[in-house]
Amino acid sequence: MKLYVTNADYEKVKNSFLNFRSFSVINVQDIIKSFNYNSESMNEYSQFIVNNEIQSILRESIAKKKFFNIIYINTELTIEKIENLKEYINDTESIDKFIFIDDEENSNKDVYPLFDEIILYPKTKRVRIMQCDTIKNPMYYWINNR
Repeated sequence: MKLYVTNADYEKVKNSFLNFRSFSVINVQDIIKSFNYNSESMNEYSQFIVNNEIQSILRESIAKKKFFNIIYINTELTIEKIENLKEYINDTESIDKFIFIDDEENSNKDVYPLFDEIILYPKTKRVRIMQCDTIKNPMYYWINNR
């Protein structure tokens, strides 16, 4: 199973890929809204509640055979949040690839080293996620500033 991470909004992700229904989608902004929290004014307690819900959805998605992969959507993605997510999925052992979906090359290159692979959103039409352009080795790419 692969975990795709993006900082784009839900509508962009939904409109970019053909096989969207075969993915379990975790939209962090929707989870925050479901608890009537505001992302700017979250305290430690509310962050704990939201993180607990995200982990619960991840566990459910991994356990269900209905989904092939998971898409994690967070428009307020930071390096710390990515590291926490990666640490959690490393404990599950069910996720074999940690992939970032980027708008265009180098727009978020500071996070590239944290991922196994980088894929780029399609520019013209909806495609299957597997047909997107990829950057196979993000660490090499990031080190050489290409």
